[in-house]
Amino acid sequence: MKPVLTLLALAALCSSAQAGKNQKCCVPSNFTAPAGQCSPSHGWYKAKDGTFREKLPYAAALSRAEDADDMEIQLRAVREELTAAKAETEAARKLAEEQKTALESQIAELRNQLAAEQNSTTAQKERAEKAEAAHKDCIEQVATLRDAQKKTQDQLAAAESQVKSVSEERDSLKAANTELQAQVASMQAEMKTAQDELARLKQEAAESKKPEVEEEEKKEGDPAGGGEEPKPAEPATEPQPETPAEPSAN
Repeated sequence: MKPVLTLLALAALCSSAQAGKNQKCCVPSNFTAPAGQCSPSHGWYKAKDGTFREKLPYAAALSRAEDADDMEIQLRAVREELTAAKAETEAARKLAEEQKTALESQIAELRNQLAAEQNSTTAQKERAEKAEAAHKDCIEQVATLRDAQKKTQDQLAAAESQVKSVSEERDSLKAANTELQAQVASMQAEMKTAQDELARLKQEAAESKKPEVEEEEKKEGDPAGGGEEPKPAEPATEPQPETPAEPSAN
């Protein structure tokens, strides 16, 4: 903004100097000089903007012309700077447009990512709700299982008590079985002794009857009798007493 104002001031100064060189005094008859300024005899001219201005002396006009020349040089430099600034502005505008396009594409990509994240968040929320429902179901199932476990522990304690009583009964039955086996063994030993004694008595009875049997065999074997020779009598066998079955240890 400052270079533009400088340019405008230089242009006005140059136009004033040029007008001072080419124009002569043409003050209208009805012109009245402002208070405190020189009379029309000093020389006035009408500027391009329609205002009346006092003519400058030659030296002052020449100085202003030189200043105007210097200002023109500065004006060219300022114009070159303005052109460069316009080029830079155009380049900056193009860069801004490119950045705007890149930013728009990035914004579109971010919006797509946001939509995907929202969808993912929604899906995760649904999964979390399902997981929470499943967790509640698991808690209820755990409570049910604890109740069942408690009942099972009670049943197990009752079963252990029964097993303990059964074990005690089994131990008592084992003791009774051991005693019974001892009694059976004793009875078997007595029965064996009795059998041996019975066999001995039979042997003695057979030996005591042997002479009588031989005599009878002789009588029966006499040819005058005309009879067949009798068969020897078989010794009678007494039935063996049954051994009682041993009770099971279980």
